[in-house]
Amino acid sequence: MRRKAAVILAGAALAVLAAVEISLGATFPAKAPGMVTDAAGIIAPDQEAAIEQAVRDYERKTSIEIAVVTVRSLEGLAPEDYAQELGTKWGVGKRGRDNGVLLLLAVAERKIRIHTGYGIEPDLTDAAAGRIIKEKMAPLLKKGSEDWGAGLAVGVQGIIAGLGEKPYGARLEERNKPKQASDAQPASDVGSALVVLLVVLGVVVIAIIVAVAAGSSSSSSRSSSRSGRSSPSRSSRRSRDDDDDDDGGTLTGIVIGSLLSGGGSGSSSSGGGWSSGSSGGGGFGFGGGGFGGGGASGDF
Repeated sequence: MRRKAAVILAGAALAVLAAVEISLGATFPAKAPGMVTDAAGIIAPDQEAAIEQAVRDYERKTSIEIAVVTVRSLEGLAPEDYAQELGTKWGVGKRGRDNGVLLLLAVAERKIRIHTGYGIEPDLTDAAAGRIIKEKMAPLLKKGSEDWGAGLAVGVQGIIAGLGEKPYGARLEERNKPKQASDAQPASDVGSALVVLLVVLGVVVIAIIVAVAAGSSSSSSRSSSRSGRSSPSRSSRRSRDDDDDDDGGTLTGIVIGSLLSGGGSGSSSSGGGWSSGSSGGGGFGFGGGGFGGGGASGDF
């Protein structure tokens, strides 16, 4: 019984090991020591050295990793699926920044794929990747196998030109600027609204004080005049009191209305602001980046 269990465990272990190298039914090539893995053996040594130097220099300047891979066959997979699996397996791009690009050529299917990591998609769009394949690579690759190395070199040049020389860290700062300004804007709006509210409350208090003072002054005046004359009739006294109340209410309304209109114009002028609209270790190993399926495919 124990022997049977040991056999079962050994078989399971072998299956796991096989799954490490085989994914989705495809066998992936072993990674070369550098950034270029010519598993299909179609790149001349001098061309491979030139491509390797170009992508290494670019990685040092920008931290963006470009892997160039040739394979004999995609083994039944679509180019985007093969590139996704291979790029993820190798970890092309820096961990946490996902700033890798995989340039893949499959000989049997005569397919090309430019596959971009999450962090590169804003800088090298699917449309731009498609133009590199269609306008730069395919014309050379269609001439014959002797030009396949040159076609890959032109593809690398197109990718570098499309991405530009700006370091990846600077790209992230530029992308985050509008978001940071937009996040700060609501706090500014709340502060402006609070100031306006305090001003309005102050105006109301002042207007009430003015109205009360005006009413007291009027009452004193009536008392002094009443002592020198005979008392008026009840109806005339009531009429005079009503007039005084109207005067105080009118004064209060004028003060409040003028100050509120001033506060309103001040608040409407508060505009401005923004409208709102990642590094592993070099070499050669790659840095452990991830892919989201962006990029483009083509034929030759």
